[in-house]
Amino acid sequence: MSKISLTVAVGQAAKTSIVAEHGIGEELAMNVIGWKNDKIVCVAQMDTSWGSCDEDERIDRTSTAYMVLRRGWGCDSFTVIAEGFVSKNPEITKEMSLIEAFLDPTKNVMECLTVNYVDAENVDICAVPFKIDIGKKVKWGPVMHSEDSSVLRNNEYIMSAQEVLSQEEQALPEDIQTFHLALAVGLHEQAGYFLQTDI
Repeated sequence: MSKISLTVAVGQAAKTSIVAEHGIGEELAMNVIGWKNDKIVCVAQMDTSWGSCDEDERIDRTSTAYMVLRRGWGCDSFTVIAEGFVSKNPEITKEMSLIEAFLDPTKNVMECLTVNYVDAENVDICAVPFKIDIGKKVKWGPVMHSEDSSVLRNNEYIMSAQEVLSQEEQALPEDIQTFHLALAVGLHEQAGYFLQTDI
């Protein structure tokens, strides 16, 4: 299974579980999965209490997560999972806020799971529309896929990741355990991301 397919499956399972337990309104936290040599080496999950910040702040905090994962674990690619909105009529909604357009059923905007894979040269973008049915059930639509980051309203997450990944990997200090602990604590205090390693 490809990195993007695996991450889509994990994201769908997580969203389905959250809705079954908590119902409508519970959002999946943003996750940054760090890969090295085609293996997952760490996952950074945004603290949901920090998730309500504006888009610029979310980008800055996610960029910090990229830098920490690259510096501490030598990640050579990232997959980002988050919730968002997707328009099936992008020409009609291009000047509109997708959140506002979502409230107008004539605009054909849906909630979606977004999964973006990025390495130093390549981008893979997926959106999986969904709606919540009666009985706390998630009904998934077909996967929408692109390798062109221009389909995104905001591709700064992609650009930031590729900038970090283009930097030369640095040697780790001798006391790796203390270094990793300091990175994990700093990442949460400064950017609101929990870090899980040794996966």
